[in-house]
Amino acid sequence: MQGQAEVIGAVLLLVIAVALWAIAWNIFYPTYQQASQRIERERLLAEKGLREYILVERIYLKNGHICAWITNTGDVQTELVSLYLNNTLAWSGYIDLKAGSSTEVCTSQTTKATYRVKACSYTNCFEVTDYVP
Repeated sequence: MQGQAEVIGAVLLLVIAVALWAIAWNIFYPTYQQASQRIERERLLAEKGLREYILVERIYLKNGHICAWITNTGDVQTELVSLYLNNTLAWSGYIDLKAGSSTEVCTSQTTKATYRVKACSYTNCFEVTDYVP
């Protein structure tokens, strides 16, 4: 009879160990999956950021407002989300730019001057200095 008690004890210990492992797996595995997915997304975003390049070709006055002609010269599709003139937000929105495509962005500013223009995507900002005649 003593052998049966040891077998039952070992089986109960095994059941408890498996149950604890299952509980730990259910708690920590989703956290691991989320961290793994976040790291992969950040890696892809950083890789995209290295391949994108937004060029502010020129700024000019049009209908009394300052406009900028912007081209995506990188080799990946990107988005234009903000435009700064002298570190002041002049435009924000969303314009999808395929590789090689251009767009015109007009701001509410009207003063002729030399501007430090910064065009930003979600991952990078690209800066140029130009004069509005």
